[in-house]
Amino acid sequence: MLNTLPHRRAWQIAWPMILSNISVPLMGLADTAMLGHLDSPAYLGAVALGANLIALLYWMFAFLRMGTTALTGQAYGAGSALGISLQFVQASALALILALVLVLLKPWVIPLGLAYMVDDASLRTLSQAYCDIRIFSAPAVFLNYVILGWLIGLQNARIPLVITVLANLLNLLLDYIFIVELGWAHQGAALATLIAEYTSLVLGVASLFLYYRKYFNFRWQVIFSALKPLQTLTLNADLFVRTTLLLLVFNFLMKQSAAQGEVVLAVNAIILQLMLFVAFALDGYAHAAESMVAEAKGAKHVRQLHRASLAASLPAIVIAAGLSLLFLFAAQPLLSIMTDQLEIRAEALKYFYWLSLLPLVSVGCYMLDGIFIGASQTRIMLYLMLISTLLVFFPFWWLLSGYNNHGLWAAFTLFNFSRTTMMTMAYYFLSRFDHWI
Repeated sequence: MLNTLPHRRAWQIAWPMILSNISVPLMGLADTAMLGHLDSPAYLGAVALGANLIALLYWMFAFLRMGTTALTGQAYGAGSALGISLQFVQASALALILALVLVLLKPWVIPLGLAYMVDDASLRTLSQAYCDIRIFSAPAVFLNYVILGWLIGLQNARIPLVITVLANLLNLLLDYIFIVELGWAHQGAALATLIAEYTSLVLGVASLFLYYRKYFNFRWQVIFSALKPLQTLTLNADLFVRTTLLLLVFNFLMKQSAAQGEVVLAVNAIILQLMLFVAFALDGYAHAAESMVAEAKGAKHVRQLHRASLAASLPAIVIAAGLSLLFLFAAQPLLSIMTDQLEIRAEALKYFYWLSLLPLVSVGCYMLDGIFIGASQTRIMLYLMLISTLLVFFPFWWLLSGYNNHGLWAAFTLFNFSRTTMMTMAYYFLSRFDHWI
């Protein structure tokens, strides 16, 4: 039975997204590696904190990508060209409004976020300088979310691959020029990323009008008469709160890291970058699941939904196992690439077995996220994220706080394990009582 699943189709969507997604944390690793070879760990810590705050602010709005994929994929499955056009226009307008609001709130949001994350005034000053540059990329980032989500909904992952790789290569080149050659340190890292994000937007818009012009030959009065803002806002609100809770956990982890000193902060910054590498790699198949499940829901074909879920999930489990083995047996070489500071390397080795556990523990929640998003089962995702955050992560962190950084990573591992377990149960009950369509 397994060899009859749509593996080939899942692979065609997944492999460009895997390469595209991997290139994103590789750029973060490049930032980390270049800053990690400067004369002070403060720069690495500052960029880690600043990048995590920007990630919190931006990823809170990642529903623009997820919601666009789900609704575009469902319109694609239903064969509705008007629905496909509608989703792009509606999501783009929302993206621009939200980006403008976020930039206008910059004088309050960034200082408050950094005050929550770190107590050290000098480190906070360095992070503020990084964030003050990065925040102006919000319009580009939010519109890129929409373009990416729309293309994935149409099951085109190759254009995002080309755009992302080109933009990230530019980011890498600018990192080297600004950080290594010009010595701009944390501000150089921020400026390089800002330029790369706007370059990505220009490439994305050009690609849409080159390859998908037919979806933009619409009359505005038809689009406005077909608007369904309530459906879109309900789905996006669920995803917004769910993503905010997830990023609250990430940023709480960084805050607790900073409280343990610069060395532990730098160590956890490295581990988080490698963990993001895992997440982005596995998300290639999660994106495939989103797109294929959304198409199945749009076509009202439950059996196709289950086949798509299984075809995307099985290879992801194999990839997760391979990454766990890599982190288990290649810790020293990876750390040598990341930093030449022996104190940080020695400290990081103490926590690498947590990193080796995370791919296998987390692959289930990554894949189930994709399946539930594609099927628009976002309210269930929200409830289960609330339980995992408030009743698993924070209580276990408190119980294990005496174990310092080990306790922090144990709580985070249990957090991901609980998400996988509860979402698996939810998948079973949705299937058992035929509530997918």
